[in-house]
Amino acid sequence: MRRRPSVLVAAALAASVVGLTGCTESVEGTTPVGTLTPPGPTASTATAAAPSERPLVVETVFGQVDLDPGQAFSRTGAIISRALYQTLTTLSAQDETQAEAGLAQYTISPEGKWLTLRLRADATFSDGTPVTTDDVIFTLNRAAGLGGLPATILGNLRMTKVDERTMTITSPSANFALPAILANPAFGILNSSAVKAQGGTIGPNDFAGPWLQTHSAGSGPYVLAARTTGTVTLRANPHWNGPPPAHPEIVLRDATAAEQVRDLEAGRADIALDVSPSQAEAIQLDPADRALRVVTRRSATTAYLVLNTSAKVNRWTADPDFAEAVRRGLDSAALAKLVGGGTIAAPGLIPQGIFGALKPAATNPAPAPTPSGSAGASGTPPPSGAAPAPTATPFPASPSASLPRPTMTTPTARPRTMDGRDLAAAKAALKRAGYTGEPLTLHYAEEQPIEGVPAKLLAEAVARQLGEAGITVHPEGIAAADARSAYEKGTEAFALWSFTPAFPGPENYLLFAPGHPIGLHAGWPLRAATVVDELTIQALNSVGEDRRATYTSWQRAMNTAGPFVPLVQPASHYAYGSRVTALSTNPIWTIDLAQTR
Repeated sequence: MRRRPSVLVAAALAASVVGLTGCTESVEGTTPVGTLTPPGPTASTATAAAPSERPLVVETVFGQVDLDPGQAFSRTGAIISRALYQTLTTLSAQDETQAEAGLAQYTISPEGKWLTLRLRADATFSDGTPVTTDDVIFTLNRAAGLGGLPATILGNLRMTKVDERTMTITSPSANFALPAILANPAFGILNSSAVKAQGGTIGPNDFAGPWLQTHSAGSGPYVLAARTTGTVTLRANPHWNGPPPAHPEIVLRDATAAEQVRDLEAGRADIALDVSPSQAEAIQLDPADRALRVVTRRSATTAYLVLNTSAKVNRWTADPDFAEAVRRGLDSAALAKLVGGGTIAAPGLIPQGIFGALKPAATNPAPAPTPSGSAGASGTPPPSGAAPAPTATPFPASPSASLPRPTMTTPTARPRTMDGRDLAAAKAALKRAGYTGEPLTLHYAEEQPIEGVPAKLLAEAVARQLGEAGITVHPEGIAAADARSAYEKGTEAFALWSFTPAFPGPENYLLFAPGHPIGLHAGWPLRAATVVDELTIQALNSVGEDRRATYTSWQRAMNTAGPFVPLVQPASHYAYGSRVTALSTNPIWTIDLAQTR
């Protein structure tokens, strides 16, 4: 059967999802889901904020930065796209598991097969022209035509223009994910006339990408003013019709985690986005750093190991018994304790805070602390029991009869649990594999921290633990671009990576299934694990009360048969100086620069 690619990366937010908002600082209120916020100031008042003495300087590790929103799926790219482009929907500041109106008001059909969108009447691009349905359809079709992760998220959608401000999006099957999918900054709406004039089109003959690296064509609160190696400068959009941003000019600067903290302490930077747990603790305890504030929040990031299943890449990582020994030889609770700062052990690929996550072990460290000492900060979770608006309930309580139900076969392999460390079982698995201590290199992206945590710290701890199980591991950091290239080509044997979802929905993680994009990175083809294949289809089609049990079964099957070993879910730590009073953070786009005060 044909699989729905639109839900391989992202899905709708279940009504019973645990909120991701526990430690978020938010400065804006929200309106009921699916309704428009009141019109903001006119273009003339949107830039009335008094300029500060210098630009606000935000430092982070850039990694791969693509400023074409249709390709901007990196962390830094998402931060910038969020500032330059508006999305049709957004995620609620009060409950980040819920989608609400952004550039458009939306209505989703009861069966989840179509979405009607009505654009704001006052929305204009940075050149003053109005945002129209044609711009929306061009943007989404172009993103699909460019391929890559955004195209995988969108999948097979059909868009129909009703008038200049109204359109419908139709999915061939139930897709309650659409409101949340469209909130991702990768789907920031482009000025189609401007992009077409620079060679933009639908499909492989699109040549607008290079132009979009140095120019913006959006309706967001900022425009791209300049870009050099290691810096991106944003200035307030003179035609922005929303609340004026507090900082008329922002400079994003590439810096290591150590440089970020030093620059923050010296006043050369205002916000640091890659603060490690130890750095955060040092800032909070140092009397000399009283002017600095730290925000700690739960992230949606899972750090994991990948063992390539192809014997052509590595005979040991391809051996199921060796993979079992790796799982049995690791103590994720000890790794979480080592990292500290609110880090918790990851019992499965789906992190805590997203619907379908496995329950954490009782021995895990406590959840991340609330924001520390920040004026205007809010770390209060949304009230429990608050009912979402009807149009925002992605999964109805009663299953849809129209969704196919694949027959589940009984696993033939011996049942094995992978919960907890068991060195004796690890050594027994190594004996079955015939492994006698041959060295194995564990690669990691050297300059790319995982939510501020140095990848080297985790890699070395993993090597020590596996050494106690009898596996000889040599951690080796390599350039992030080289590591990513090898991983995506499926030529990396043993590596440490992390995954942050496109939005808080469990179907993001089906990317790890056999034959799907991340599964293929590990050399794991379709039909390599038929039980996982069937559970993947069942998860795609599950609704209502079936969903939690289905995703629990899927993750446990992945923990037994898959080439991925979940390690930890780190917290996020951000620090800022006296020129900032509050941050507006989000697990998907990290920080909303326009709403940071």
